[in-house]
Amino acid sequence: AFHNFQPNSLLHQGREQALLSRQRTEKEVQRQVASSSSSPDFNPNGDYIVGEAINSVTNAARDTIVNAVRDEPDSDEMRIALKQQQVQQRTKSYTVTLPLASLSIIEGKSQVLAMGMSLCQVNKGREFEGIELDLDSLEFLKTDAVQSKEGVERLDEASLSRRISGEFQGLLVSAVTKEGAAWAAGIRPGDIFRSSSATVGGQRWPKSSLEGVRSAIQSRKATSSSIQFELQRVGEAVDNQYELTLTRPIGLELKETADGYVEVTGFTENAPTLVQYAVKVGDRVLAVDSSLGDRMWPVSTVEGVISAVTSRLPGQQITFRFERPATLESSISDEPITIQSKKVVTKGPPAVDQEELLKRCREVIKRYTVAGEPTKEKFVNKYSVPGMVADKVVDALASAGARVDAVTLSMIMTAYLSCQQAQKAIDVFQAVVGLHANGSDVEALSFIKGKNDMTMEPNVDALDIYTASALLRSHAMKGDLSSVRRVLAALSGRDDSIIDGLKVGTWPGTGPDGSLKPNTRCYNIAISALADSTTENSLDLAMQIFDTMTEPGRKSEVAPPKSLVTYNAMILALTNNGRYEEAINLFYKMKRGGVTPDKISYTALVKAIVAMSDGDVEEFFYDMKEQGVVPDTILFNTVIKSLCDQKKIVAAKKIVSQMESTGVAPDSMTYGLLMKGLLETGNPS
Repeated sequence: AFHNFQPNSLLHQGREQALLSRQRTEKEVQRQVASSSSSPDFNPNGDYIVGEAINSVTNAARDTIVNAVRDEPDSDEMRIALKQQQVQQRTKSYTVTLPLASLSIIEGKSQVLAMGMSLCQVNKGREFEGIELDLDSLEFLKTDAVQSKEGVERLDEASLSRRISGEFQGLLVSAVTKEGAAWAAGIRPGDIFRSSSATVGGQRWPKSSLEGVRSAIQSRKATSSSIQFELQRVGEAVDNQYELTLTRPIGLELKETADGYVEVTGFTENAPTLVQYAVKVGDRVLAVDSSLGDRMWPVSTVEGVISAVTSRLPGQQITFRFERPATLESSISDEPITIQSKKVVTKGPPAVDQEELLKRCREVIKRYTVAGEPTKEKFVNKYSVPGMVADKVVDALASAGARVDAVTLSMIMTAYLSCQQAQKAIDVFQAVVGLHANGSDVEALSFIKGKNDMTMEPNVDALDIYTASALLRSHAMKGDLSSVRRVLAALSGRDDSIIDGLKVGTWPGTGPDGSLKPNTRCYNIAISALADSTTENSLDLAMQIFDTMTEPGRKSEVAPPKSLVTYNAMILALTNNGRYEEAINLFYKMKRGGVTPDKISYTALVKAIVAMSDGDVEEFFYDMKEQGVVPDTILFNTVIKSLCDQKKIVAAKKIVSQMESTGVAPDSMTYGLLMKGLLETGNPS
C-alpha cells in the first residue's frame, strides 16, 4: 500500500515547496559561510549565525507542511464516519411537525385538525404492556378495549417480529387515523417513536415511556401550537435475522462491502458444524454481543469483528447476529454445504452432526439457566429469556430433523417451566417422545415444524424419570388434574385404568418388569397439584395417592416411600380445608414414622393447632424446640394471624412478646395483623 500511495496534491505541493526553499536557503548559507571564512572580517561567531539560519529554514518548512496537512481531511476519520453513517442508514429516521391546536375550515365549519395517532409501550421479548396513549385526548386506553374503527389503521402484532428485534424496548405507533395530520405527514403503524420537541425551542428530547410523551405534549401546548416528533421506520428484513452463540475458532471468512456491511465469503477448514449448517455465504454479520453485559454492538468492519472475538477468554462464548439478504434467501438451493480447502461449495445432502448440534443446544440453554434471584428477576420475570432461548433451540432442532435425547428435552422443558410456559413444555414433550402428553392411549399427531417443514424425529428413549416429572409439573402448573393422574398412572404401568373417560396409555419401560418407575418426586407433584386444587373431591384423590405410597423406611416395588415433602403437602391441604384433627394426627404419625418435621411442617400445622387448642400454643413451640426448629418471623406471623382470625387477641399479644424475648424482631406485618385483630374485636385503643 505504501509503494502505490499517491499523495494528496496539496500536501505533495506543500512539502515540495518547503524542500526547494530549504535547499535554496542552505546553499545561500553555505556561500555566506565560505565568503565569511575567506574574508579578513571573518566573525568567530559565524557558527551561531549558520545555526540560526538553518533553524529558520527548518521552521519555515515545518510550517508549510503543517498548513498543508491541516487543510487535508483525515482519511481514517472519513472512513470511520462513512461506516457509521452506513450503519445508521440501515434504518430510516424522519421528523414530522404536527399541530397541537390548529383550525381547518371544512364545509364552512371550523374544526380542530387532530394528530390522529396513538402510541404503545413494548418491552424486551416483543411484549406489549397492553396500554395505549391517544395523542389527541392524552388518555391512556387499554389495548383490549380499543375497538377497530373505519378509517383507522392499527399495528398488526403478528407482523411485529418483522419490524423489531426481541431486544427492542421503547415506543411504537399503534394506530393512525387516515384523515389525521399524522397520516398526512407519512406516519404509519409500527414506526418507532424516538423523540419529541422540548417545551421551548426547537430541540428534541428522547422519549422511552408513554407518560414521558404525555407530559411533553401537555407542556408544549402551553408554549406552541405545534410539536415535532422524530420517528424511525424499520424495514421488514428483520425476519431474515438470526443469532448464533459460538466459541473460538469461529471459522468464518469475512470481507467489508461498499455499502457498510461485513459479509461472509467462506469458511475455514476448522469451522464448527453449527456454523457450516446455519450460515450461508453472503450472510452479513450485523452485531456482536458485549464481553460484559448482554448488549449487542453493531459492527461494520472486519477489524471490529476480529477485535470482539480476540478479546474473549479461551472457551468464552460469543453471540453473533447475522442477516440473510432477501435476494440470497430466495436464491439458496436446498443442497447442503461441504468443505473443500477453505471455500464452500454446495453439493450433496447436508451432513449435520447430531451429537454436536445437541451439545450446542444444551450449552445455549445452560447459558441462560437461572442461578439466583437477581438473575431470575432480570431474565425470567421481566423478559422470559429462558423461554425465548428454548423457542430458538426447538426451532433449530426441528429444522435439522434432530432426534432429541432425554437430557436436552429435560433442559428445554425446564426452561419453559421457569417462565410459566407449561403448554410449550407439554408440546415439545409430545413432539420429541412421540407419546400423547396427557397420558392416554390416543395417538400423538402433533408436530413442531422447523424450516422447510422439517420435524424432530420421535425418540421414545427420551422418556425418563426427569422428562416425566417435568411433564407432571407442566400439567400441574396448568391445573390439568386429569392429565396429572393419567401420566402418573402411565408411569406406574396401570394401562388398564380409565381416568375421566380416557384409557391410560402403555408407556415403554413401565410396569412391574420395567426400569421406569415414578419416584417420590413424581408422587409429590401429583399430590400437591390435587391438594392445592379447589375442585370437588381433589383432596380425597390426593389422599388416595398418598395412601398408595410406601411408609418411610420401607421398600416396595409398587410405590416409592413418603418423604417430608409428601407429609407437608398433605398436612397443609388438610389444614386449609378445615380438617384440623386429621392434620394433627398425620403430623404425629409422621413423627412416629421417623420423619423429622421442619419449619414448613410447623407452619402448615399452625392453623389446626390454634383451632384445636383454644389458643394455647405453648406446647406447639415446645415441640418445635425439641425438634431443633428455630421459629422465624414468617412462622410467628402465621401463628398471630391464626389467633387473630379466631378472635384470640390476648394470646396473639403474648406471641408478640414471645417474639421479642426470643430475639426475633416483629416487622410491619406483625403489628398490622395485631392491629387488624384489635379493630375487628372492637378494641381500637
